[in-house]
Amino acid sequence: MNIGLVTSFITGGILMISILALHLNLFQNANQTTMDVLSMDNLKAVVEVVDHDFTKIGYGVSANVFTTADSNQVTYQSDIDDDGTVNSVSWRFNPGQPNTQTPNPNDFTLQRVVDGKTLNLGLNVTDFKLTYFTMNGTATANPDSIRQVRINIICQAPAAYRNRFAESAWEKTYIPINFFLK
Repeated sequence: MNIGLVTSFITGGILMISILALHLNLFQNANQTTMDVLSMDNLKAVVEVVDHDFTKIGYGVSANVFTTADSNQVTYQSDIDDDGTVNSVSWRFNPGQPNTQTPNPNDFTLQRVVDGKTLNLGLNVTDFKLTYFTMNGTATANPDSIRQVRINIICQAPAAYRNRFAESAWEKTYIPINFFLK
């Protein structure tokens, strides 16, 4: 047998295996990136609605802005659509109510309720935490002394890739200007 021919086959085989391994690695990275982007897009959609509502806390209201304030739920008064009518706006996160529309067991239902009309934001929210502060930054649970609201949101991809759910997080503290216009 020709030693040059055997060497060529071995070299060609190693090269073929290397190309296949590279292709597999690229495929896995592309899938993981897709899941990461899905997670970020879901978070962005939730944040747009949250930001719209929370910047208007207390708008058009003279007193008693907050009626409910705990770590998973807030209800406040605001002229949310700028039509001269004060609305009741609630955000509720129920970790006991899974989102059954996806295979992700970690996502739950986030609800936005305006004057009794409920909108379920089934966008793979896995955590939604609210923390309240006074003007000087001291944590408070008293609705009358709330002047700042911090929101933490975590979204995951709707499906796992390699037993991992891609995850995106967002945090913001709102200090509504409407508190200072009274």
